Amino acid sequence: MKCVGIQYLEAIRKLRQNGVVPVRTVHVTFVPDEQVGSEEGMKLFVKHEDFRNLNIAFAMDEGLASEDGVYRVYNAERSPWCKILLLSIIFIIIIIIMN
Repeated sequence: MKCVGIQYLEAIRKLRQNGVVPVRTVHVTFVPDEQVGSEEGMKLFVKHEDFRNLNIAFAMDEGLASEDGVYRVYNAERSPWCKILLLSIIFIIIIIIMN
């Protein structure tokens, strides 16, 4: 959601306007296709020397705005959930077998 990215930029602008100096440098990047796995966006960027030179401590995705409090999962975000679910099922099966 681009509205969340704009909110981040506005927050950074307000902090600068109020004289806040962060302990570390803040880098803002906008890359394409984050909803579909970022094969042509962030995935390529993190392999590049320019990314390594930034000395990134952590990164935040723009996330998703939700007016109703519902968390929606999209393509690129399903894979980790599937792995967690599969591991949970395997763990439960092992517990059942062990007992």
